[in-house]
Amino acid sequence: MISLIRALKFSFQDIFRNVWLSIVTVTILALALFSMNALFTVKLISENAVEAVKERINISLYLKAETPESEIMALKAKLGNAEKIKNIIYVSRQDALD
Repeated sequence: MISLIRALKFSFQDIFRNVWLSIVTVTILALALFSMNALFTVKLISENAVEAVKERINISLYLKAETPESEIMALKAKLGNAEKIKNIIYVSRQDALD
């Protein structure tokens, strides 16, 4: 117990002897903690923004008019097997013209 009291006594004496050094050290530590917190916040926000953009990507695919219906359906089935594709909407030529 006595050694703990002596350690605290000498540490407070040292802090008050070098007040400016103590203030600068505490300021630098506070700035380091603040910058790390800011970096983690920016990382979290950017990851959420990237995920939001990934969810909203739409791709339109236009095929030539002379493409046979069987090839179109084969392509639709092949794309439907992909894991990252949520849904496929096929609009036939006649539906697009209507």
